[in-house]
Amino acid sequence: MKNVRMHFDAMRGWICDVPQSLSPMELNRVIAFTIKAQTDRVRSMPAGDRKQQGKLAIEILKTKGWACVQQNIISQFKGDEKVLFQR
Repeated sequence: MKNVRMHFDAMRGWICDVPQSLSPMELNRVIAFTIKAQTDRVRSMPAGDRKQQGKLAIEILKTKGWACVQQNIISQFKGDEKVLFQR
C-alpha cells in the first residue's frame, strides 16, 4: 500500500489519505502499523500536553479500530492533493 498517509485531527479524529478506498483488512494493516509507529513516537516525546494528546489519540485508535478512521480519497496526480471523496 503506497501513498497512504494517516494523521489525527482533534475535530475529525483519525484521517487516512489514500489514492483509492481501502478494504477493512487493508485498513487494519495500516492501523496496526500506525499504532506501532505512533506509540514509539509518543514514548520519545517530553512530558506535557502533546504527549497526553498523543496517548489519547492512540488509545482511540486501539479501542475503536477502523470504525473511527475516515478515508479521504485524494487525487493521484503529483502536486494535486485535492480530496475527491470522503468515506
